[in-house]
Amino acid sequence: MRHVRWARWAAAVATVLVVGAPHATRADVTSDQAAAIVVWPIVSVTKDTDSLAPFADDTLIQLSNTSTNPVVVHCFYLNANSHCSNSGDVCQVGAQCCGGDGCGFCLPAWNETDFNIVLTGRQPIAWEASDGLKDFCTTPSADAGEPCIPLDGVSRRGPKDPTAPSGVTRFQSNAGTRILPVPETPFQGELKCIVVDQTTGVPVRGSAANVLIGQATLETAEEGSLDVAKYNAIGIKALAEGNSDANENVLTLQNSPAGQGDYEGCPNVLILNHFFDAAINPADTDLQIFTWPVFVPCTENLLQQIPGAAIAQYLVFNEFEQRFSTSNTVQCFRATGLSSIDTTQPENSIFNVGVAGTLVGQTRVTPIGSGLLAVALEFHATNSPVLNNGNHSADVNVHYQGQRSAADRITLP
Repeated sequence: MRHVRWARWAAAVATVLVVGAPHATRADVTSDQAAAIVVWPIVSVTKDTDSLAPFADDTLIQLSNTSTNPVVVHCFYLNANSHCSNSGDVCQVGAQCCGGDGCGFCLPAWNETDFNIVLTGRQPIAWEASDGLKDFCTTPSADAGEPCIPLDGVSRRGPKDPTAPSGVTRFQSNAGTRILPVPETPFQGELKCIVVDQTTGVPVRGSAANVLIGQATLETAEEGSLDVAKYNAIGIKALAEGNSDANENVLTLQNSPAGQGDYEGCPNVLILNHFFDAAINPADTDLQIFTWPVFVPCTENLLQQIPGAAIAQYLVFNEFEQRFSTSNTVQCFRATGLSSIDTTQPENSIFNVGVAGTLVGQTRVTPIGSGLLAVALEFHATNSPVLNNGNHSADVNVHYQGQRSAADRITLP
């Protein structure tokens, strides 16, 4: 009997996910093709700290060059931590800013830390966000136990460098690479990497820049338990012909007939198929399911460190195609449980299974202002998700539909 009941649940879930998925709709951002800009919406490092957010101890970042030529990549950690006004400590709520000298405010902040990576042809690279990778080294044995990048251009371990002068044999090198760790722990925020010119450091326009793919693995470990969840980085492709009249350090994300953009535009609608919060897991009735979408704006001014902002409009459908709606503001970075989007009382949320009335549903998010990119973190827990309590998790790339008519812009330092 239990097997039959599970089969019926599985059929219902599969029907919603298949029927609800977009068909034959254009979306220009991608999570499975090489691109010139790659975005990891959530990078989390909370190890050895207390955290209220259900994020990971650490994040393994993977980045690959799909071309046979070397490529230079300029990357930015975008720190979305809030800090106490009195102590400067990382906080999430004002109560964390109270101590012997009274209470302060938990103030939002947003700033960037940048670094360069030089990838040889067809080279993948990976690093823990908490550690990074130290500078290029020619003798790895001299730094026993320290991470380093071994392709030195001399030892013939790398492919030949096609940019070498005629008659000169030179091997591709990682020289110039220095991958920084996240600027503080705990950390929650975004990572963005852009293909740039090796000599000038200016972002490369044109389809030849579409060579990067990336992934992230969120890792949480405790005694007797290990939980990992993985998602694909979101790729934004360079157009075949970039706007030659554009400011070199202002990247325009718009594929318009007038040819005003450098890169494909951000999506018009984000589509998430999900369980409603507090739904009983059909495969294990001792567990409930909770979803945390993570949103980052497409428009960002990294020069003046001004984050983008959008009003996110949510249109929610249950399995009976009954419709609910709500909205909230996304500024710089937003990671919130579904049932905390519209209320401070999750049991009364339109995203709660008791209110929605069905196990699964679909949410369509339309941004006003900046465009948005997103991934979703799904937690299977014995109650509301809390870090390091033996929960199981999975990360989900959302679907995208259409392209915004308005341009988004990334302004580089």
